Amino acid sequence: MIRISCMLRARDVSILALFAALISVSSIVAHWIAWVGHPTIGAIIVTFLYLTAFNIVGRLGTTTILGILVGIINSFIFASPLSIPVHFVRGAMFDLVFLITGHRMCCRKCAIAASMLSYYATVATIFALYNLLGLPLAPWFVWFIVVGIPATILTIPGALLALRYKQLFRQVIGVGGG
Repeated sequence: MIRISCMLRARDVSILALFAALISVSSIVAHWIAWVGHPTIGAIIVTFLYLTAFNIVGRLGTTTILGILVGIINSFIFASPLSIPVHFVRGAMFDLVFLITGHRMCCRKCAIAASMLSYYATVATIFALYNLLGLPLAPWFVWFIVVGIPATILTIPGALLALRYKQLFRQVIGVGGG
């Protein structure tokens, strides 16, 4: 049974704050190493962090809230309000896949589907926002095709790592079950 709840325990809030900080630090590193950083750090490490946070908290809505927090933090770090919708979409897509499938990071299929769809939706959101705002489109179109699609495939290791180590992280944090 999947629970949808807006009520978070204090432990859950602190876990979300920790993972929002970790994802923001990962974003800083990704921006620092630019074209190489986004497809690797953004796809693998950030996917791993989103899914690990979902595993620890264990509630639908976790990654959506985390996406909003990361978007707000990153909008201040990078002086870009586009971070909010981009990270919101990424977090919401994880939750949407888990809601539709009825899975909760329990198998390879749901982990891989959630990771790939969330990353591709993020790339599509960036592309759409740049198009709507009239920003230079040609470089983003190239990025969307040449880097976005392969980077979507790179989310698979992040999802599989989160799945593999989910029990370990649950034990370290002190959450029962699997």
